[in-house]
Amino acid sequence: MKMARSRSTRVSWDDLNDEQKQYFEENIANGCGPQEYPRIRKFLKKYYYGKLLRAHCIQHDYNYLRRGGLGDKIRADWDMFRFSMIDALEANDFGLMFASFVYFIAVSIFGFMFFHFGPYKTIEERLQTK
Repeated sequence: MKMARSRSTRVSWDDLNDEQKQYFEENIANGCGPQEYPRIRKFLKKYYYGKLLRAHCIQHDYNYLRRGGLGDKIRADWDMFRFSMIDALEANDFGLMFASFVYFIAVSIFGFMFFHFGPYKTIEERLQTK
């Protein structure tokens, strides 16, 4: 797999090439919900990201694995909520809007258990994470 330029500074999802994004999605990301709680994941898949929002969950996983500080965690949570709400508004789906808000509150509170605090990882390190 050809890698994008590696750097130890914050690398955004947009810095990955299409092949890297596909590899991350298929081999590393777990989508919406914690892997440790299959019932929660099943519910979210059926009612939340199964509809429209899987891409936001994948990017959220990437941002959590990228590492960083508290500001990076808050930004990852906020970006997922913001883009989820935009999609829900465009779909005129009030249930999805409500689910986006509830999910945002949940990841804001419980995401601390899953966010990888520390220095930013390089692209190569992130694509080897599992």
